[in-house]
Amino acid sequence: MKVSLKYMRLKKQSRDKLRSEEGYALSVRRMIEPEVYSDK
Repeated sequence: MKVSLKYMRLKKQSRDKLRSEEGYALSVRRMIEPEVYSDK
């Protein structure tokens, strides 16, 4: 199995962003925001 170095780098960047304070705040905000659906 071969894993792309670009993939590994992007995965690490994403993980770092999610674990940052700003990423945590956004994920908490997303959890409590209601999803709005419209029939129009």
